[in-house]
Amino acid sequence: MKIILLEKKRKKLYAELELATGGFSEANFLAEGGFGSVHRGVLPDGQVVAVKQHKLASSQEDKRRLLVYEYICNGSLDSHLYGRQREPLEWAARQKIAIGAARGLRNLHEECRLGCIIHHDMRPNNILITHDFEPLVGDFGLTRWQPDGDTSMETRVIGTFGYLAPEYAHSGQITEKADVYSFGVARPLLEEYAIEELIDPRLGNQYLENEVYCMLHAASLCIRRDPHSRPRMSQVLHILDGDMVMDTSYISTPSYDVGNRSGRLWSEPLQRQHHYRGPLLEESLESFSGKLSLDK
Repeated sequence: MKIILLEKKRKKLYAELELATGGFSEANFLAEGGFGSVHRGVLPDGQVVAVKQHKLASSQEDKRRLLVYEYICNGSLDSHLYGRQREPLEWAARQKIAIGAARGLRNLHEECRLGCIIHHDMRPNNILITHDFEPLVGDFGLTRWQPDGDTSMETRVIGTFGYLAPEYAHSGQITEKADVYSFGVARPLLEEYAIEELIDPRLGNQYLENEVYCMLHAASLCIRRDPHSRPRMSQVLHILDGDMVMDTSYISTPSYDVGNRSGRLWSEPLQRQHHYRGPLLEESLESFSGKLSLDK
């Protein structure tokens, strides 16, 4: 996602953005977050942007703090899941969104030069969808920087209930494995929690069985109660791609240790794993039972 840079004096810039958003009108309202509201706007050159107004403490003199972002035309993932006027997402789009969101978290956790960055609020509302259904991880209002070797403890639990990792909700312990858990919760939402059939019934038979199994396998690992037994996001990507299988009996070393922080991976493709043959419903439901019990 791009942040639009506007080289103008502050007062003139604010007036331009106020005009672009219709005075931050209700008609241009897009979303409300814990740190501010977002409105759609059109700049004089015709560029469509999203303008976020940050909430500031009353003691601060300048309360007009704005961020101007590239406007993502397809909205957020939750609007595609729950929007009444939206067509059901095709399987290829669901697969693309899952892999893209996993790649975004992988980049935050494992590829940032400054160290691990925890998103802290991974949910469908914060996955934005472009015109070609490329997902973008958005809303970094709760993001934390976690240097290697550091385990943070928070005295006040913040985030979205239903997506909070158990260790964070109970004790305030926050590592990147909390994001992994949230991803595991968000991932089945692409199937609308159709547990009986495991996939959104609106898809009919328009899906690939191997890809469905990979998604459910990844989700069941991500939502394990013990954070040490959850995979890293790079491992989740390999699982979603179908070229690696995680040993579900293996418990990894703590996610905040430097060194080997992963579970054991097998590089044998899913197609060659004979024990995955058989009806998708029976095998996947057994693997995915952890979503219901959370006792692993």
